[in-house]
Amino acid sequence: MPSSARFCIAWLVSLVSALALIAMFNAFIDPYAVFGTPRIAGLNKSKLTAQSHAGLSKPYQIERLHPHAVMIGASTVDLGLDPANPAWPEDLRPVFNFGVPGSDPLFQFRTLQHAVAAGPVKAAVIVVSFVDALLPAPALTRADDPSEAERRLLVTGNGEANPDRMRQTLRDVFFSTLTLGALTDSMSTVLWQHDADVADLTELGSTTEGAFRRTAAAEGYASLFRAKREEYARRLNQLALAPNSRSDRQFWVDTIGRMIEYCLAHQIRPIVVIAPYHADLLEIIDRAGLWDAFEEWKIALVDRIHQSGAGVWDFTDYDEYSTEEVPTQRGSSAAMQWFWEPVHFKKALGNKVLQRILTGEPSGFGVLITPENVRAHLTSIRAARQVYRDQGRSGHAHLTEAFPAISR
Repeated sequence: MPSSARFCIAWLVSLVSALALIAMFNAFIDPYAVFGTPRIAGLNKSKLTAQSHAGLSKPYQIERLHPHAVMIGASTVDLGLDPANPAWPEDLRPVFNFGVPGSDPLFQFRTLQHAVAAGPVKAAVIVVSFVDALLPAPALTRADDPSEAERRLLVTGNGEANPDRMRQTLRDVFFSTLTLGALTDSMSTVLWQHDADVADLTELGSTTEGAFRRTAAAEGYASLFRAKREEYARRLNQLALAPNSRSDRQFWVDTIGRMIEYCLAHQIRPIVVIAPYHADLLEIIDRAGLWDAFEEWKIALVDRIHQSGAGVWDFTDYDEYSTEEVPTQRGSSAAMQWFWEPVHFKKALGNKVLQRILTGEPSGFGVLITPENVRAHLTSIRAARQVYRDQGRSGHAHLTEAFPAISR
């Protein structure tokens, strides 16, 4: 055999061997929690990059877990609700957190369908957001052109076996084992194992608070709140001016209604939750001229869901948690107990939300709203808002300064 041929064969064998070693290393470290390889403390237990790939990781995680209860929503669910909360009754364990950051209610409906296909789900906590209800309704259905995230789900939107699933799974395996990004993330996973202040995606699908804790310690809560205020001031002002917003809101209400009907058709107990906002965000909603729309959305949501025999838990009030004082000085070391910023609440508050909807306690937190009591409930919130303002707490310079363009 010519020396050139021997060289080519040796080079090819070396290349294949190197790729095989890289693939095995990545599969063992499993940085995106795709394969479910054993988590070993100090080596690969914490999945610090999986939390930023939730749409990739969680569909595979839930298939391995086969949960009896699932929590559906976006980043507030992912970060704020703990599937290991002791309030969960034994017959609903294990619980999986299927919150996907950045997702809209249509994709959340698809995650619910995937969870049911993975089974056997008995209860679903569905967390809804008024901000999502302000999104424009999609002009066309996604059924004929599913996203990458939808292609990896077990079923299509009509409940049939997903024909794209196998092809997408092969792509995910390749991405998770034979790419430079996977190798980099595997190495980062190993190197950062002993740092508690990084985000980790647990086996139950919940993102830990390490990344927020690190940012809050470095920048202070004042900076976290200021950045999110400015973001939502711009966002809500733009959405408030969008055309056809009323019909768009009804579309998203109907989407939630269809999720409830889907649950009931599969003998699943639905629990709909309007998650808590900090009073800062409630004030932004009002300053953007959206308070009436906020109330109309709640009424429409309750009416739509009540038709299916379910109720809605509302935690958006001016209560002792949402009116928690925000540090005003940048770099202040003062910590907050319940919120990271106006949108994202801490697990400490998420635990109270879960305890309330599962056990009824604490009784003064959150209201189960129905068509019969929703208007009285909204009046009560307005009264609490006025008390908050009479105390001078909504007129802080940092609030007025943040939204000069939309201040009323």
